Amino acid sequence: MRVFVVPLCLVLWAFTACSPPKEKQPTGQAAPPPEIVNVKYRGQVDLTPFDCEWVTRSSVVKRLCYDSKEQYVIVSLGATYYHYCEVPAELVKGWREADSMGRYYDNQVKGRFDCRVNRMPAYPKE
Repeated sequence: MRVFVVPLCLVLWAFTACSPPKEKQPTGQAAPPPEIVNVKYRGQVDLTPFDCEWVTRSSVVKRLCYDSKEQYVIVSLGATYYHYCEVPAELVKGWREADSMGRYYDNQVKGRFDCRVNRMPAYPKE
């Protein structure tokens, strides 16, 4: 009596080739990985829910991010991110359109919308 040794890969191939096809994953692009920034006095924040824009026309404001649902601003001033709470959408619109974003920040935002006083959104922690 002879014993035949069949390589395991042939056995697995036979079973997978004969099994019903698996459902295919939907086509399309995968979601981009979350962008996490370190915000002074807050810690890490995921910018996924924010509408962000890089700013090249200001020597002060480098990036402006706004979550309109939460009325929450994260702004990069130089290399540091800061946050402001309960900021109206109209103010952010004016900030984005201002001739001088740094002057607008100094006159309309700085010293106001303090997250220690105003409601700060609680984003889910991962």
